[in-house]
Amino acid sequence: MTFNEIQSDNRIPLVEIEFDNSMAVVGTPAPHQRVLMFGQANLKDGKVDGTGALDTPVRITRDAQAVSLFGRGSMLAWMVKEFIAINPDTELYVIAQGAGTGNADAGSLTLSGTATGDGVLSVYVGGRRYQVAVAGGQKGKALADRLAALINADRDAPFTAVSAAPAGADVGADASVVSLTARFISECAAHDIRLNYYDGETTPDGLTVVITPPAAKAANPDITRSVANMGERQYNYVVMPYRDLANLNVLSAELLKR
Repeated sequence: MTFNEIQSDNRIPLVEIEFDNSMAVVGTPAPHQRVLMFGQANLKDGKVDGTGALDTPVRITRDAQAVSLFGRGSMLAWMVKEFIAINPDTELYVIAQGAGTGNADAGSLTLSGTATGDGVLSVYVGGRRYQVAVAGGQKGKALADRLAALINADRDAPFTAVSAAPAGADVGADASVVSLTARFISECAAHDIRLNYYDGETTPDGLTVVITPPAAKAANPDITRSVANMGERQYNYVVMPYRDLANLNVLSAELLKR
């Protein structure tokens, strides 16, 4: 150990103390930031599909922790991942909600026809790209089955897929419907579905793809119990994924009291 003022060659028995403020904070210290994030956990048989609990604030320090607590592909798993990527040092607390009201229908795609040449089918669901190689002569049904398998192999996706023949279709029909199911029920259950987002991406000739949005819009979960369990801890920021007026009013009333 070296000192700035105490001489290293001093042999006189005594006690010397030196303070070095060269590494001290200059000016006003940065304020401590604390964030509370609302969001949905995956449910399985009515319980959280993880080790976490609903309506209970919990400190989160890494994105893998959110996956373990609230389920792979859950709303909160994705929210925490994106938050920590740009705010790695911010003190983050998460409070989970369960399912909203309605169903988890996230939309569907109907693939039909027979490819007349080689190509690539490029499908985007919720901003995630899924590409299926197509060879001439392949039917829409076979490609739909492969697309559903590709989506399900993406275990971090907030949705799953099932391929099945359209209602009333003949056994040998060349069409199939890829139905998407969200991992959580809320307004966010409906995902953006599109084809050929980038230049150069085209649907192979002979194939027809029809995109169908969800038949009905689901409702968000009620945050009343979560807000009641926020406790005495004060937060600088609140991350709120629900935009419905009822939940916004519940949160607004609580923040005004604080």
